[in-house]
Amino acid sequence: MKKVLFATSMIAFTAMSLTACTDCDLCTKDSAPEMRLCEDDYGSATEYNLALDLLEADGYNCR
Repeated sequence: MKKVLFATSMIAFTAMSLTACTDCDLCTKDSAPEMRLCEDDYGSATEYNLALDLLEADGYNCR
């Protein structure tokens, strides 16, 4: 019984961790540390896109 409960909880945990993925972009620039921007870190999609545009204007390559 404990094995079934453990296996079920592991499957549930794995499923929850996979659905908790956020939309993140990795931005790189020569001679600068890479930056990771995640949409969940900003209050709105507009703020997120503005931060992304500012980094790209500063010479970062974001994907």
